[in-house]
Amino acid sequence: MRVVIEPFKLNNLTIPKGQWIGFNGHGYYQDPENFPHPEQFDGLRFYNLRYPEGDQVKQDADAARKHQFVSVSSSSFNFGFGDHACPGRFFAATVIKIIVALILQKHEVKLPEGQGRPRNFDFGGHVFADPTKEVLLKHIVA
Repeated sequence: MRVVIEPFKLNNLTIPKGQWIGFNGHGYYQDPENFPHPEQFDGLRFYNLRYPEGDQVKQDADAARKHQFVSVSSSSFNFGFGDHACPGRFFAATVIKIIVALILQKHEVKLPEGQGRPRNFDFGGHVFADPTKEVLLKHIVA
């Protein structure tokens, strides 16, 4: 979200000073021209975009740089873009990796017996697992 500091014309529409504007990237990320099979979960989607042939040795340097979690570009809006891109994105990425590593090292994670994967909730482009379902987390004593 941004606030307009000076009026500007966009096609035949004038955006007045003080107006809040935003961009919804959901449409971009759901376009099959930008991401193959966007409606399906693919845990390796961005890995495969970085290494199209599945070979880390034969990587396209531009693709490898463009599809990183912390990358900002006209095709990756997660942390903003341009002068206003989030300066804390590198710290955030590192903290997320540490948290996931600690959970995997020190805990067992599973669903209750007989319960399959919870259904997804889609909130305008943000997809979450059902927050009312249980996930079992057992601390492993080292």
